[in-house]
Formats: sequence, C-alpha cells, structure tokens
Amino acid sequence: MSSSSKTRITKQLSSLQPYMTKRIDKKGLNLNISIIPNQTVLYQGTDFDFNKYKISVNESKTKASSLGSHKSSIDNIESIDDIISNAYYNYYDARHNGSYFLSSQKTANIYGIDKDYSTIIYSTIPDLKEINSPNNQIKYIYPLYYIAKRGFTIKYETTKDLFLIDIGNLHNIQKLFDIIDLLDVNKRIKDDYKYYLHTTCAFRDDDDYDFDNKPTSINRNSDATGDDILVELFKSVSKFLYENRIANIDGWIHYKTDKFHDEILIITNEALKIKKISTRRLPIVTHGIPSYNKYMKINENKKIKYLQKNKRNNILHNYIIPDVKK
Repeated sequence: MSSSSKTRITKQLSSLQPYMTKRIDKKGLNLNISIIPNQTVLYQGTDFDFNKYKISVNESKTKASSLGSHKSSIDNIESIDDIISNAYYNYYDARHNGSYFLSSQKTANIYGIDKDYSTIIYSTIPDLKEINSPNNQIKYIYPLYYIAKRGFTIKYETTKDLFLIDIGNLHNIQKLFDIIDLLDVNKRIKDDYKYYLHTTCAFRDDDDYDFDNKPTSINRNSDATGDDILVELFKSVSKFLYENRIANIDGWIHYKTDKFHDEILIITNEALKIKKISTRRLPIVTHGIPSYNKYMKINENKKIKYLQKNKRNNILHNYIIPDVKK
C-alpha cells in the first residue's frame, strides 16, 4: 500500500468512518459488516505508566487541545521493544478479558495525554483524645502528599483487515438476538447476553421493558460490567460465525453520536502493533502539597521502627470509617 493511500485511510478514519462496508448473508443470517483495512492507524488512551521503563523519548511542542491555550511538551516513545509491548498487553489483557477498546486520536487523547491521573493522599489528624477514643464524626481531612501520574496515548497500526459489526445499527443488534438463540451455551448465559445487549446498546423507556424481546431502538451505553459481558458475547458470536463458515468477525464498531464517543472493540490484540506512545508534560498544580518522593525524603530521618509499644499512638490501629453526611 502506498504512503498516499495510508494517509488517505488515516484521514478517512479520523472519526472511525469505515473504509468500506459489506453485507454478509449466509445460512439465514445477514449482517452489515464494517471493514477497517490493514495498516490503518488507531489510538487508545491508557492510565498505564510507561515511565517506569528505561525509555528514550523524543520531545515535541504542541498546543494543548483541552488543557488550555498554552504550549505543552509531548514526550513520544517511538522505539517500542517487546518488553514494553508485553508489559502493556499483560496489564490491559486483564481489563476486558483480553479485548481492546480503540478509537480516533481525538477520543483516545481524552483518556490518554489529556487526562491527569494524579492522586492526592489525605488523612485525618486526630489529637490525643481522639486517638484514645476514636469516633466517626470526622469533619476535615488533610493532604499528605500527591502522586503524579499522567495518561498516555498509544498509536497502533493494524496488521490485517478488521471485520466489525456496527452495534449502532438496529438491524445488526436484532440479528445478534437471533444468533444468541443458536449459541451452544446454557439458558442463563443466553439470558445474560440478551439482557446486557439491551442495557449496553438499546433504548429503554419504561419500567416494564421486556429484555426477552429484540430491541426496537438503539442507544449505546457503557459500563464495566455490561461491556465485559458484551465482549464475551462477541467472542461467542465470533466463534459461532467462524465454525459455521458464515463470517470472520474481529469485534464491533460504534460511530460517534451526540451522547457517545466513537469506538472499536477487537476481541484480541493479535492484529495490533504499537507504533508510538505519547504523554503530555504539564506542571501539576499542587497548592504547596509535596510529592510522594519529597514527602518521604522530608520524613526519612523522622521515621521510627514499628513496635508494640507505639501501637496506641498509631492511627492505623484506631482506624474508623467516618460517618459522612451529605
């Protein structure tokens, strides 16, 4: 494929529009399939911390898209070895049963380089009376230190054509219901598949909504439990379609709507190759709160060994759950 062709495809997929679609109609089942071609660039935002690896970076300047109008530095990791790739794959494989959510660069950056995952650690500061007689009427907590962490955006290139079912297409969702009835799984699993297909992809407008019937309208919603069940459903559907020589399916696609970002889900990472990893360097506003490393350095000479005799003055042994009233 020429460089001009790849440029054209990348631009075409900036909002996950398919390069082509086709209709599969075999053995009484028909589906509208979106095809994302080989060597297409896709992106993923992640909270995985690549900084812990000894990596060389190339720095560039860019205007922050959602973090203000000032210039910020971007660190780009462009030499990706197997150690880095496998470490990330092992981390992410546990997130969605080995499946990968991908998107356009703009959407991926929301969860990647434009997201600050930094955390402030707080504690109560009890006096001697409260240490000796803990109570759960806590009014204030105080910051101890912060742990800095920014998101990363991963740039992938696909290594084969991806065949995806559009879950924003009502016809496809209704056909998935037909396929569920044909799967070699027990009724409880089929009921779960139908229920979560409704909750993740269909519009429900009343308390008496019937989850046993096919959806009549589309409304993509995402939550961790529902999406993980949807992943398992697509793995079962992919296996069924392959074994019955109907189609090879790699996952799903959903195009951007007013209430949902564009997304691709592929059920394995086998067709992905990491090409670049990027993170944004911006000053963290801490309001005088020290970093974890600085906090530990400040207190290094003040620490004492944990002994039974200082147990009564240890807040951890007087831990209570505050009664938080809204």
